[in-house]
Amino acid sequence: MGGFGRINKKTEKISTSLQLIRYAKEHNIELPEKYTLVYKDDHFWWAIKHYYEKKEYYFFGIKICTKNIKFDNVKNFIIFNTACFGDVLLCNSLAQNIKNAFPESRVIFVCDKNWEDVAKYQEDVDEVIVYDKKGEHKGLIGMLKFVKHFKYKKPYASFITYKNIRNYVISKLLKSRFIIAENQKNKNLHKQLRHSLLLQELTHKKIENLPIKYNLPNKTKNILNNEKYISMCCVTKNPPKDMPINTAIELINKINSETDCKVVLTGNGDLSLNYAKELESSGANFINLVNKTSILELGAVLKGSVGLISVDTGTMHFGYANNVPTVAVFYEDFCVPIWAPKTDLYNCVVIDKNQTAETIFISCQKLGVFNG
Repeated sequence: MGGFGRINKKTEKISTSLQLIRYAKEHNIELPEKYTLVYKDDHFWWAIKHYYEKKEYYFFGIKICTKNIKFDNVKNFIIFNTACFGDVLLCNSLAQNIKNAFPESRVIFVCDKNWEDVAKYQEDVDEVIVYDKKGEHKGLIGMLKFVKHFKYKKPYASFITYKNIRNYVISKLLKSRFIIAENQKNKNLHKQLRHSLLLQELTHKKIENLPIKYNLPNKTKNILNNEKYISMCCVTKNPPKDMPINTAIELINKINSETDCKVVLTGNGDLSLNYAKELESSGANFINLVNKTSILELGAVLKGSVGLISVDTGTMHFGYANNVPTVAVFYEDFCVPIWAPKTDLYNCVVIDKNQTAETIFISCQKLGVFNG
């Protein structure tokens, strides 16, 4: 163990020295002699030997050639979350904490195919690798195929942020040095904090409940024009959590009559589509974008809005991750401690009782939404 530790320490020292020398050369900086002497030191020749991994190529059992692969001394961390929109977003605090504790690390996010763009543009996520659980990676054969082609073997740590035996098995097959899954004693904590605390086992540094951040690409075009909009998402996957249709109608009419904002209805799926049709039949005046936006387009719509009203947790997380003033409306109390945004971290209001059109409207006023 001692010998292995010395080798690792020596490798890191040489790697740092060579990087410093390379940087100085590129920027015409003259370094003290102690750095340039590394070339004359025995350690340098040790580095030449070990700074590259050798990969051998065979044809019918005969070695054709040996190729040097540059040694990668970066610690790889894998975040597994093959759940849904909101849960993928709430992993971002963990990604930021990893970078704070290990600045030279590489953070790889493994997510479901549908949410690639949700993970891809999060703060401090270096790379996203898709696990297509309903397509090419379906079943045992698909899982083994995923492991075979996964390019970051033997990662430093794998975090299982969504309780899933498959992700644990993949981590074992990748030969992760550390595999850390959610602790049941934290099950009553907020999802965002619960994910972040997974890092506690690897570092004695303080783990912070950092605000999640999403960096929408500048090239993303807003499909709306430059008028003043407020976005609404009234439907979830669970009807008891949906905004009652009469509340939505009253709220839309109130916004239209008392402000200069136009209401944009967002959402996805048949439930949202049917809800939008019912609103339209009531005569409510709004822009219907249900089933009409990609993830990035939705992000642009939210960023282009003066505020967001949402009962869907994924959409509300996406809103405040993009710095959009958000009114989060909950119709089931038990969801609030686990999923509701923290008002000390985000520009938001949480409504979990008296969820009337008037209360929601007043909450928007408190956030300064209609003054934006």
